[in-house]
Amino acid sequence: MFGTDSFDFSEASPFLLLAVHANSVIDGDTLRVEIIEPKQWENSLGHARRSQHGEVWVRLLGLDAPETHFPGSPNFLRHQPASHGLYATACLNQALGIAASLDDGAVQLFPAHPSRRHNKLQPLAYLLAEHQGVDRFGRLLAFVWKIHADLQEHVQNFNFLPLSFFTSSFQLESSVNFFLLADGAAYPDFHCNLGQNRIARLRSGVKHAQTRCLGIWYADQTRRGIFLSQASRLAHDTLILPRLYRRIAAFLQESPSHELTESTLRVGFRNFLGEKDQSVQVHLQNSAVLLSELLTWDATRLGVHAALEDLEWH
Repeated sequence: MFGTDSFDFSEASPFLLLAVHANSVIDGDTLRVEIIEPKQWENSLGHARRSQHGEVWVRLLGLDAPETHFPGSPNFLRHQPASHGLYATACLNQALGIAASLDDGAVQLFPAHPSRRHNKLQPLAYLLAEHQGVDRFGRLLAFVWKIHADLQEHVQNFNFLPLSFFTSSFQLESSVNFFLLADGAAYPDFHCNLGQNRIARLRSGVKHAQTRCLGIWYADQTRRGIFLSQASRLAHDTLILPRLYRRIAAFLQESPSHELTESTLRVGFRNFLGEKDQSVQVHLQNSAVLLSELLTWDATRLGVHAALEDLEWH
């Protein structure tokens, strides 16, 4: 319903070896990659989405980058402020070792050597992915690590490496996921199934970015709030939590804002959330609530009155 809001976690968390090409990055939290190993696991991908060339989509866990294209919205809300989505995309490329810059408002890539998808050239990078299920769009949900030069020798022996090798060599703080949060490239997006230990460690990366006002944190207006009647600014100069943005965009697809007053929009949006919203637990609180219960309804602006890094979704 709301983009990446629904997850289907599997019990097992197999490790996969992935190949990254020059154009693998789709946006700030999604990749399209080739599975290298283990080959035998490819037959059990089930409903995982594949390209015509057999690549799979990977959705990075624990984070949510500003939307660059949200189809379930009015034309004037197809994306969030472009500079933030482009920044997240460039950061993800750089985390994978693909040199990138923001030139003329677009992500420019400068790969170290030519790499055309689907040919026999060496991939630009290898990733280790700890897979934790598939979302409703068929994307693999994963934590990923770039395999650096000092570990390249192990690539050929991937199927024979013990589990202890992965758990000792690839700590959460060295993951691409953690890097993006600590750089302020994306919002925290903690599903309760991640476990409290991992959430706490990811939260430390968010705190690092917040205290330094990196990336999204110098511009975020989720806590200060917005006017629903001015929702068109969400695509240009008003940055908010992507989960809240997606809900507003989906609501306005059904209720064009130019036909309604601010008060009418608030009533309609509250009813909309009452029918379709998802439960969330605030860190250190015992019971779960709906997102609508964390919104300020009686103030002038509509915002979230809880720390965004403390939200743990169900």
